[in-house]
Amino acid sequence: MNNKMSRLEYIDALRGFAILCVVAGHSTGLWDNVHKMISAFLLPVFFVISGYLAGYKNVTNQSFKTFVKKRFTGIMIPYYGFSILAILYEVCAGGINDTVDWGLILRGVVQTILCFGKSTLWFLPALFLAEILFFVIRKYTKKLSWTIVIILALGIMASTTPYYLGTGRFISIREGMVIVNPALCGFYLLHVILRVFYLVPFLTCGYVYAGIQKKTGEPKMFWSRILYIVGSAVALAATYAAMQLNENVVDVRNLVATYMPLALLFGMLSSCALLMIFQCMPRIPLIHEFFCLCGKYSLIIMATHLDYGIMANAVSYAAFRNQTVDHLKNYVFLFHVFIIEAAFEIPIIYAINRFFPFLAGKGFTVYKKKKFKLVENKNEQ
Repeated sequence: MNNKMSRLEYIDALRGFAILCVVAGHSTGLWDNVHKMISAFLLPVFFVISGYLAGYKNVTNQSFKTFVKKRFTGIMIPYYGFSILAILYEVCAGGINDTVDWGLILRGVVQTILCFGKSTLWFLPALFLAEILFFVIRKYTKKLSWTIVIILALGIMASTTPYYLGTGRFISIREGMVIVNPALCGFYLLHVILRVFYLVPFLTCGYVYAGIQKKTGEPKMFWSRILYIVGSAVALAATYAAMQLNENVVDVRNLVATYMPLALLFGMLSSCALLMIFQCMPRIPLIHEFFCLCGKYSLIIMATHLDYGIMANAVSYAAFRNQTVDHLKNYVFLFHVFIIEAAFEIPIIYAINRFFPFLAGKGFTVYKKKKFKLVENKNEQ
């Protein structure tokens, strides 16, 4: 196996591990201290991976137009596609029970347009905008040091700037009319901007990591790999201790944490530590393949696992099964959640890849290729 394939495999494996942590975190089946720990890297690790790949592939060498077009196809088309499906699902599910909340539906529409995102879908526009911001800053600053300084300043500003997280309804319904508050629309846009400023340092962290590795090379000797793994484990232990200072888990979507600058620092530290561990660890048969499989379809899993009633059914079934369990309830609960999630996700992944590949970030050219092959076969006959 060549070096390039090895890199892609351990990146996919890390993505798979991260998306499983996301599912576990949303199931509320974790211990509080463990949940606090994984919340430090739960979403940041995806941004570190994106920055690492940007540095590995030297994406800043291409034009701005080409970069935006590729990322829009890979991120924003799935974002709008899954958002439309989520809104239609809410309308249909509410229509069956005659409980359609049109205010909630309209709120989802407006949040989608403003790139605030419904549910877990916020992750996609945040990644897209953060990548664009990083690309512009890196491409038009001559020195990497200036890039780091500018982006860290943005991250610190976003994690320390006091702003009001409104608890009121974004859309209020009065006498059958849905009234959108322009001030709150502005607040949502401000929130999106601050969220991007907070997340772009993780992209930079991955980019710098890739640059250092290009100069030093990958650890190949057995003992050097052991040292890297031990060092990464120490970094994760430090993150675990630091995250216990938070009263609650780190909520990146709403930028909420007891100590947000601390979450920024240890998010980068733990994400890079995980990246190094997955790079240096030997490939364990079956487990490695399973992580790679989950990582390959992490976008689909991220966009669908919480909505469409999947997580609700998984949690309900897991809670029902736990009634007959006396020991290891958390482990059994998570096991059943993963089983039900897999039962739903496998056909969803197959259907998307077979019939709607644009939802997986593959664009619409796939249909053109299929059509061309069909015409070519007819001509041969």
